[in-house]
Amino acid sequence: MFTKRCLVFGLAVVLFLSLVASHRGAEAAPPIKIGYLTPLTGPFARIGADLRDGWVLHFDELGNKVGGRDIQLIVEDTEGKPEVGLVKTRKLVEKDKVDMLAGIFSTGVAYALRDYVHNQKIPLMITNAGADDLTKQKRSPYLFRSSLSSSQLGLVFGDWIYGKLGKRKMVILGQDYPGSWEWCGSVAYAFVLAGGKVIQELYSPMGTTDFAPFLTALNRDADVVFSFHIGHETIRLSTQYQEFGLYGKIQRTTGLGEIDEMIYPQIGDYIVGTIATGIRGNPDSPHFQAFYKAFKGKFGKEPGEFGNSSYMGAMFVSRALQEVKGNIEDKELFLKALRGIKIAESGWGPISFDEYQHIIRDVPICKLVKVGNTFRIDIIDKVPQVSQFWRYTPEEFFKKVPVWAQMKGKWPEYKPVK
Repeated sequence: MFTKRCLVFGLAVVLFLSLVASHRGAEAAPPIKIGYLTPLTGPFARIGADLRDGWVLHFDELGNKVGGRDIQLIVEDTEGKPEVGLVKTRKLVEKDKVDMLAGIFSTGVAYALRDYVHNQKIPLMITNAGADDLTKQKRSPYLFRSSLSSSQLGLVFGDWIYGKLGKRKMVILGQDYPGSWEWCGSVAYAFVLAGGKVIQELYSPMGTTDFAPFLTALNRDADVVFSFHIGHETIRLSTQYQEFGLYGKIQRTTGLGEIDEMIYPQIGDYIVGTIATGIRGNPDSPHFQAFYKAFKGKFGKEPGEFGNSSYMGAMFVSRALQEVKGNIEDKELFLKALRGIKIAESGWGPISFDEYQHIIRDVPICKLVKVGNTFRIDIIDKVPQVSQFWRYTPEEFFKKVPVWAQMKGKWPEYKPVK
């Protein structure tokens, strides 16, 4: 009898200790905190909301739980301003004690907090800001990018405009800021390298409302214009391009942000036929169809390219968290897992990271069309698995490709080294 009582008591003690240990284990695994930086006020508020919503959607689909741990998202409004972005980043890291950061629309904001992120050794998944240097000369082991570098798509597009669209004389029409110089410069470089000629460059100051001086000066000998603008200026430029009778005379090409779901409902039919590149899912992919339906169902709007790139960033992070079983505190283990994530099937084709922690992805060539009363962006071509270094190794890229900022205004005279 005594032995049986001892046995029962012993089992009860073991059970009690196991429950205590389990309780302590649960206490030892607090939520994983992710700080998301995006503009929610100011001229880029709609874009910033799309970025946030793409991220939110993915983790909502996972029940906001990955690797056995809850996910807590803390969103901060950068207003699209570098100084505000840095203040909000410090708050997230030093006060909220986030485990990682994500988001960022503006290149200026990304540059402003790059050194802080690097010195604090805090992982950052950039879901938009495309400045080339962030994953080239200024790369950091803590910085990843799921969207694009400014020149990654531009290089493909410039080559395509010459080789597939058959254009030979180009005018560059861009906004006067570094991100635009990189987009315009990379398009110009690849176009000239293929055999084309940039016959004119025109850059408008940020905040331009009247494009008449630029459109009046635009060289009518051109057979293609590449334009790159963001925000409200996209709509103003498109409207005035029509007022000057240029649609139907000089083919307009651009980044998808100038014709996507946020833009085409606000502009007339005249922009139909514009050709662009950007972040676009494959409409025939069941993965993209599910994403598109879920995004529109949850937020009442189409995702556009910003929701796309943020969702992809969230996919990378959730896969890495699953791989390390939620142990984000082991930073090196988490970073190693993140670097190695390869997603063979996504709504955007295969996606992975290069050695500089920048996304390798398919680049779509798109055309805005209208069917009945409905606008639609069709993918008319695709260049598979493009690296930020295009056809080059990193060493060849740094040796052969010019620095975009130094080339502004010089493309008509440029002679490429082949």
